[in-house]
Amino acid sequence: MHRAFSHLADGLIVRSLRLRGIRRRLLDHPDGRVHALAVTGRGPLPPVLVLHGLGSCAADEARLIKALVPACRAVYAVDLPGHGHSTPPPDGRIAAGADALAGALGQLTDEPVVVIGNSLGCLAAIRVAQARPDLVAGLFLLAPGGAPMTQDELEAATAIFRHASHADVLHFLDRMFFTTPGVRHAAAWVIRGRALRPGLRVAVQQASTDDLLVPTDLAGLPMPVEVLWGEHERLLPAHGRDFFEAHLPAGSVRTAHGLGHTPQHQDLRFVVAEARRFLERVAAR
Repeated sequence: MHRAFSHLADGLIVRSLRLRGIRRRLLDHPDGRVHALAVTGRGPLPPVLVLHGLGSCAADEARLIKALVPACRAVYAVDLPGHGHSTPPPDGRIAAGADALAGALGQLTDEPVVVIGNSLGCLAAIRVAQARPDLVAGLFLLAPGGAPMTQDELEAATAIFRHASHADVLHFLDRMFFTTPGVRHAAAWVIRGRALRPGLRVAVQQASTDDLLVPTDLAGLPMPVEVLWGEHERLLPAHGRDFFEAHLPAGSVRTAHGLGHTPQHQDLRFVVAEARRFLERVAAR
């Protein structure tokens, strides 16, 4: 029942994209396909690629996509491997999907983009930047995942995508949003349905601390990077912020006051203003 409800809800979200002027594309690669969204921008700033978090999909970021259109030349978003309409990597591990994402980006544009990621999407953004630095002009990371964790911490962060009750998912939403969304019960049904999809279940079960970042992954990035870490982050361990602060240039990590794990869903105006400031900095280079 949860899978059917989730499938129906996701179908309605995807069909609404056309009404918002957002185009869909299916991009083939040797191991499957990547589902992408694209919209032509109206502004002078660099194009943007939006990457969602664990258990989400590109369509969930439609409000952020549309809010960036007035400022940027183009805005793109993709479903991470094993999410939405993108096929899982051959070995089932999300961390192995960076090549597919990099290949999809190369099909979407030949102009360097600024990648805006949230949570797991930040880890994916960094891996794409490592694979195709020629196509990544900057990284704007919202509550980034990927910092080193113990196996217990990793399992705790992904627990609701394993075997979770409705009450567990509601608690997860409260931790993720900080201020409880008014549609939390419907959102919980969607998340539980997504968690039952085979590709995502396998990816979560195979998640390993070996997939996470090491200091040289950050130190080797040639493009500007900025991190917004929510003041009320309650999903990721606090030492994750310390990791990014220690291994990125001074001033790269800033606090999003009053916000939690998904700043773009809690205060869209603030996040877009901060993203535009970063985009202007990248454009000035």
